[in-house]
Amino acid sequence: IIKDSHPKFAQTLSFSKFLLGDVYFRQNKYELALGFYKQFLKSTQTIDYTGIASLRAAICNHFLFFFLEFRKYAILASNGNQDIEEDDYAKDFSINLLADGFSKDREIQIDIENTFLAGNYKKVVEKVNSVIDSIEVAEVTALLLNYKTSSLIELRKLKEAKQIANELRNYELQNSFWIKPMAFVNLAKINMIEKNYPAVKQYILAASEFNNYSRKNLIKSYINKIKNDSKN
Repeated sequence: IIKDSHPKFAQTLSFSKFLLGDVYFRQNKYELALGFYKQFLKSTQTIDYTGIASLRAAICNHFLFFFLEFRKYAILASNGNQDIEEDDYAKDFSINLLADGFSKDREIQIDIENTFLAGNYKKVVEKVNSVIDSIEVAEVTALLLNYKTSSLIELRKLKEAKQIANELRNYELQNSFWIKPMAFVNLAKINMIEKNYPAVKQYILAASEFNNYSRKNLIKSYINKIKNDSKN
């Protein structure tokens, strides 16, 4: 796609730059990621995904110590398509960053989130274990424990995963409300592996009942996958 410069592929080519930005962003290669996000934002013909691209460009600028550019892109992150979940999330997250600043806790969150999205689950567990006691923001603690839980499930360390998920289901957070339904999703996954199907049904129902917050489409996709797997 990138090698084909035909005009009819202009938007597809533009979006491919966004996807390449994500590839490098998840590897914590912020300079490379920033270059592709800028290309996407300059070339795209719609506002779709410009919010999340701007947020990630802001984060890249922060880690590269370009603080004026960080603020510029953090402001632009509110201008995406709010009907798209990623852009809606970008608006909320950027507002919090501009209001509260980019703390050390947030830096750790981004690093571990990228490690999780890259599929390096063992490394996620190691990183969370090494920093969790130093985290001061309750929301970041919950987010890191969520990534640890999901990673433990992938590593089939179910006893510890279940313990953390049960703790997370009781968290009351000012932001990131999706952590609660995600805890129920993880409990459903654990019980699916253990073939405890009545419990799977129970936790899917609980996740659905709580799933009216941001990232609801992400949670819904997990719920649907568990439902499909339970039929097989």
